[in-house]
Amino acid sequence: MMRGHAQNGDAKKSMQLFVEMRISGGLEPDSFSVVTALRCCASLVSLGQGMEIHGYVYRSGLERILIVGNGLVDMYGKCGALELAERVFYQMQKKDVSSWTALIICYGLNGQGAKAISLFEKMKKTRAVSPNSVTLIAVLSACSHSCLIEEGFGYFRDMSVDFGIEPTMIHYLCMVDMLGRAGFFQEALKFISEMPFQANAQIWEALLGPATIQGDRKVAEMAAKRLVELEPENPDLHVQLANIYAKAGQWEDVAKIRGRMNAMRLQKITGKSLVKVVK
Repeated sequence: MMRGHAQNGDAKKSMQLFVEMRISGGLEPDSFSVVTALRCCASLVSLGQGMEIHGYVYRSGLERILIVGNGLVDMYGKCGALELAERVFYQMQKKDVSSWTALIICYGLNGQGAKAISLFEKMKKTRAVSPNSVTLIAVLSACSHSCLIEEGFGYFRDMSVDFGIEPTMIHYLCMVDMLGRAGFFQEALKFISEMPFQANAQIWEALLGPATIQGDRKVAEMAAKRLVELEPENPDLHVQLANIYAKAGQWEDVAKIRGRMNAMRLQKITGKSLVKVVK
């Protein structure tokens, strides 16, 4: 039941069941229950509860189980406690690709791109563990969050040769996000045009947010148009495009969009921001 609630996005309910299992049911959580609880703590950014679970893990001897150690690294990193994540990682007797990837992700999320790259280079030197597709996503994402463009392109360019991993749409998304964050919009458009497959909505969203924030109206308009074409029944996308036109004083285009929304019976979702903010 814990896993079911967690998978359905109800981390609070899942944690409630975890607590009830220990207090009311008198049951000792196994490694799978602990990992689920740690993921919920990461989702809720609940460092206090995560540390309590770590205490239970230590007392019960579950810390020797690989997936539990990985879960602790993930939880601490996503709660912003990088020193604790590092401590758990380096104290682990055994590490697999998920262990290394978890800490790389944590560095990336906390703006420590240089540390993410340094750890990745250490990983490459260990013969026992090889990076997988998710590891490369973590590395590229870390480069994106820290604007390490040269390093990011180097890893992207060499991933198929060095590791036998062909770039997927998510890897391309990381690169577009990287260029967008840095304000290199023309380079991003060129990169998108040279992709081996058609850009999806996530690609254009990765470009729309930074272009809107940084005031590149033409690129923002292009990205918004592509999004409307891909998701014509999403009212917020129509509103975003209308907002771009309004800022440019293109009131005829605004009226056309509103007319199209009325014809399609689309209404803006209450509480939604007109401008997508990239964190």
